[in-house]
Amino acid sequence: MPSKHGIRHFFRPATVWKVSLFNGAAVVVRVIFAYLTNKIIVVYLGPAGTALTEQMKNFVQAVQGISTVGMNEAVIRYAAFYQHRLKRLIRFLAATYRLILAVAVVLMVLVMAAAPAINELLFPGKDYLVLIYITALLIPLYALQLILLAVLQGFQRYKTVARLTGAAAFAGMVLTWILVRHTGMQGALTAVAFVPVVTLVLILAGAGADIRKLLWIPLGNGAESRKRSAYFRRLIPFIWMAGVTAVVIPLATIGLRNLIIRHYGDSGIVHAGYWDAVRKVSAFYFMFITPVFNMYYFPRLSRRNGRSWKAELKEMLFKFYPLVAAGLLGVWIFRETLTLFIFSPEYEPVNALYGWQIAGDAVRLISLLLAYRMWVKAMVNKYLFAELSYWGLYYLLSAHWVPLRGLEGVMAAYVAANAYYLGVMGVYFLPELKNSNFINSSN
Repeated sequence: MPSKHGIRHFFRPATVWKVSLFNGAAVVVRVIFAYLTNKIIVVYLGPAGTALTEQMKNFVQAVQGISTVGMNEAVIRYAAFYQHRLKRLIRFLAATYRLILAVAVVLMVLVMAAAPAINELLFPGKDYLVLIYITALLIPLYALQLILLAVLQGFQRYKTVARLTGAAAFAGMVLTWILVRHTGMQGALTAVAFVPVVTLVLILAGAGADIRKLLWIPLGNGAESRKRSAYFRRLIPFIWMAGVTAVVIPLATIGLRNLIIRHYGDSGIVHAGYWDAVRKVSAFYFMFITPVFNMYYFPRLSRRNGRSWKAELKEMLFKFYPLVAAGLLGVWIFRETLTLFIFSPEYEPVNALYGWQIAGDAVRLISLLLAYRMWVKAMVNKYLFAELSYWGLYYLLSAHWVPLRGLEGVMAAYVAANAYYLGVMGVYFLPELKNSNFINSSN
């Protein structure tokens, strides 16, 4: 059994700058491999390859989210919260593992039963049914990979997470290159299905003995079964919050992509590839941002009281966000060069979409800083209203504007939906921040 000293060893003081700088260096490596992976798809398969691989990624993300019933954030929160309480940590993980294993097995059966319908939704007129079956069989491994990664993030093992995700990006690039060269589009989609499994193998091999013990000790923790119900109850708010959105986000993205495909007819898959291309650039720079949220901001909020969370928010707004804003401005200025570097001249229409994407991302980042408070406080009803209304508005505006403005319609809908989401966060939290003198304080 890991010692208390071993568990405490996971938690070392870290500042937002320390995490940001180390993460930035590590993400450069991941971005290089992600760029090369994307370039392989661009060169061999073109915009259609971009669109179809993103469809497959959304499907994998959906089954990952359902299989973990949205407990990634719960694991991050309670891994941080129970950092010095080993017995409670093991009981919590025992409850978590058993729940996701049961859900993963049920989901595996359901996906296999619905495989023909899923294939038609993702790949209309194309037959990738065997990949749906393969994905179904891999679901338990997907769930375990996400939960173990969340444990590492909760422990703020940002160096370990950076090394493992970097290695996974390299392995994914190699796997994509081999499979695409030999089997084309089928290979690209197969690589998407297997990358999470490769990541799981790397976690088990490289995360250290303590993490491996935290896998098998809770699984064999039968003596604590009578106490698990208390931990199941604590998971329920997170299951509602993340479980619902884990389904809605990939499905809404697939729906938006299908709107574009239907609007442009025969060239729809190519135009969907343009939309996915600008979103892929966004995903590249979010690789620098998201780990700071998950490994620094969220764990610290989880251990803070009501007053001190505002200090964490202020630090992120005034120290971290300006750096991000400068980076976004740089992306916009060099957008044409980025398009040629990341994609090819065939993707030139993407240049007209950057401004919309960056504007929407800039607004959404501020919203997310506030939204993490809902996770810490388990504000289930408010969170679900904000998320579901956001995605509903995004889809409805896109359905209205795409026929009128094409790709710019879906991009304008993205900006408008994010402005709405920020407004909702303002309604939720501005009174609390004003009462604490947050807005007028300069400290």
